[in-house]
Amino acid sequence: MSVARPQEDETIKELIAYFTDHQFITVTPHSPTNGKEAEVSYQLTGLIEDKEKISLSQHHAILLSIPFGFPLFPPNCKPLTPTFHPDFDPGAICLGNFWTDKTTCAELVEFISRMITGEVYSKENAFNERAAQWYAAHADNFPLAELAQTAIAPSLPEVREDDFSINFDAISLESSPTDEGQATTPDKERGYNLSLLQEYLAQKRFNQLNRELQAIPTESTFNERRSFQQRADKALLVAQKKQKEARLHEENGETQSALDKYRQALEEVSDLYDVKDNIKRLEQAIILEGKKAKNPLPTKESKKQNILGRISPLPTLILFAIISAIIALQFFKDTGRATSATGLYQQCITALERKEFRTAQALCESAQVKSSASSLFYGKKLSSIEAKSKEILLSAQIRQGLTANLSNKKGQDKKSQEKIITFSTVIAQVQTAITNRDWPKTNAGLRQARSIAKTDKEKKILLQTKAEISFYQAHERALTEYKRNGCKSAEPLLQTAQKKAQTLVGSAIEHALQDIRFSLKECAFQQLTEKGEKLYKTASWAQALPIYRDALEKIKDNPLAKQNSAAETENKISKIALYIMIAQGNEAFTNGEWEQAIAAYKRAITNLEGKGLSDPEEDSAMSSKKLKRIILQTEIIQNQQVGENYKEAKLFAQAIKTYQHIAKTIKQSAFAEETAFIQIQEEMSSDLKMLKNEQFVEEKRVALQRQQIDIFLENYPAATPETLLAPKILFIKDEAGKLIYRMEATDTSQNRPLTLVMYYAYNKATDQWQFAPRPEAD
Repeated sequence: MSVARPQEDETIKELIAYFTDHQFITVTPHSPTNGKEAEVSYQLTGLIEDKEKISLSQHHAILLSIPFGFPLFPPNCKPLTPTFHPDFDPGAICLGNFWTDKTTCAELVEFISRMITGEVYSKENAFNERAAQWYAAHADNFPLAELAQTAIAPSLPEVREDDFSINFDAISLESSPTDEGQATTPDKERGYNLSLLQEYLAQKRFNQLNRELQAIPTESTFNERRSFQQRADKALLVAQKKQKEARLHEENGETQSALDKYRQALEEVSDLYDVKDNIKRLEQAIILEGKKAKNPLPTKESKKQNILGRISPLPTLILFAIISAIIALQFFKDTGRATSATGLYQQCITALERKEFRTAQALCESAQVKSSASSLFYGKKLSSIEAKSKEILLSAQIRQGLTANLSNKKGQDKKSQEKIITFSTVIAQVQTAITNRDWPKTNAGLRQARSIAKTDKEKKILLQTKAEISFYQAHERALTEYKRNGCKSAEPLLQTAQKKAQTLVGSAIEHALQDIRFSLKECAFQQLTEKGEKLYKTASWAQALPIYRDALEKIKDNPLAKQNSAAETENKISKIALYIMIAQGNEAFTNGEWEQAIAAYKRAITNLEGKGLSDPEEDSAMSSKKLKRIILQTEIIQNQQVGENYKEAKLFAQAIKTYQHIAKTIKQSAFAEETAFIQIQEEMSSDLKMLKNEQFVEEKRVALQRQQIDIFLENYPAATPETLLAPKILFIKDEAGKLIYRMEATDTSQNRPLTLVMYYAYNKATDQWQFAPRPEAD
């Protein structure tokens, strides 16, 4: 029994029958003992790769296998020839979104033929990247359908790796060599191929049909040409109208309506490949991405409420206590630093008023050091103290006061005093120029200070000033490059500036460093998201998830992060987690691990409905509905297997109960009115009827078995219960309202064993047993 599908061997038989006498495609069983596999051969022109050499070939073959869970899962397709195609690799063929549970295997085989000729291929996320690059470079040469009707010389021109080019003209229809004396095909004489045109028409490939008709010379007239052209023109006109309507719906934000119109267009004309891309994009938008305008991202407050709602009170209190303790500790540290810096600054002012210049200098320098460290609670106050302390240290008052003190020292001449004052003045001018980012003045002042500096202290001040200039210049270059050209070129400059600040102190330095740190984090975020996006596009969910989590850490509390970056990254993480759960369910389904598959799908539904994804409510419901449908299908297959096992063990009561449970489950589900599940219910009803009949037949067989020895003894007086060996009863058939059974036993009472055979029939109308003649077929 099946889930709304034929048995696998019947699918292969139907596929073979479908392509019997086909002009280009042949389907044969792959193995006489395996009815689930077929070998499909294509006599079509495509590309092959042999030892990195690309050439044309007219023979391509694939192995098509029907998997467990078909048609929910597509047939497995594996190349048997080295076909060179973006979607082919040695182990599999990527079908993209082509397969649905309504697609037939015949449609799949024909779709792969279009892939081989280059009519269909992926331009992004290809299995074979080298082939994708090759196809992109030679897009004008595809499709190769026009080469499919003629034999190609055994020795084909190879494609060199260095130029990636094929001389298609050299192997065109007109120049293909033929065997000596070979007759020219009638199609070539006519200038067109009627069979090929009919095939395009049947497949609704009206774009290709129109191109073929336009290429046929006007003098080549045939009866079907006008009707072919009319049908192509009409279909293309309808499809264009549908596309236009779809675009209008999309512009108005009516995603579902746009998707419906694109699908209608594709039903009219099957080779609208841009429409296929649009359908894929909108399906993803509806099912997974959602329409953000209808479901705005949750606010920080709502997220906070959701998180708190899920956390039990005790852990919340403990967490709150820990956080409060950390904050309190930091507050006390900052308060102590601010109090100390404020006191030192006030003492500096007092000393300055008393004209104790040396003491004032020491106090202001200490205040400057204390206030230079970053603070969570007193940042502005400490920055103000640092700036004021620095202003005093560079002021004329303290410089003159210190100079006056120096003049009182013995041996200190007036010229030396003037140099000290000049040096202090120049350094003050340099600091002002640094603040204003006036680098010409800064460099000029630095050269002047270098010529004046004599003492070790002055030289130390000069080195410190040079280090600050170097840092601020590097900082400015890095941020300018970052704003202009982004991270790629700015990141090395940012790292250089960060290294230059390792020996520097001060709140201004710390603020500049903070800008660099934020910029580097933003660069790291961009790199991680680019890497994550590549993995995301190739469905490498497990590898992408930790990368996006790292990226999220980089932009938390980063003022340079773009608006909504954190929310979008969190949303992406939630989606990846959803995809991982679905992938786990699919893998378990493929392996027949039903309980694990159901559990994974249910986790995915919980994630989709309760984790704050950005899908609109109705789209989330649509995705949830799809997963719930798969869960129901999984439960049906699981219970069918259980029922089949009961049936094989002749436990008919348990089998009937299982099938009744399946029917009840479907009836109570939201999918009971869907065609596929209506068909399953009909199958269940038919199977239940058959099971009950088999149960009745088995019950009568068991009843007859209890009387078998007595019946043999009554009809074979020479036999005894001890001499009757290996008794058995076989049901033969149900004929004319009678159940006919064959009874056998071996009698060993004579010199040699004798097989005794009797036929007994149960009359269902009279509920009576009687002897029956031997059936003709037995």
